[in-house]
Amino acid sequence: MQLQEKYPDQLQTITLNLDYDQTGQGPSNDLQQEIVEKLDSLGINTENLICSTQTHQALDALQIATLPSAIVYHADGKLAKKFDGDLDFRSKVKPFVESLLSQPNTP
Repeated sequence: MQLQEKYPDQLQTITLNLDYDQTGQGPSNDLQQEIVEKLDSLGINTENLICSTQTHQALDALQIATLPSAIVYHADGKLAKKFDGDLDFRSKVKPFVESLLSQPNTP
């Protein structure tokens, strides 16, 4: 989220919460409220999506092996890179995103 604040005109972040509500009726109101409260407590102010698909199905669809993960897309929607597993935001994701943003005519 620090990158979103640093580059508000060049970058859009989205969080995807994969806490699956076992009732199968989509995220319950309680779960939604819990997620929003947690994001607020962490100072995360960005678009948040709450998955209504079982976690393993969502991971398969996104082709993510493990959590936590970060998926970086170019502005045209093409995948730039996936980071999953032992995710080190500061040493891996942040430098990668900043290198993309520093390139002229980044798609």
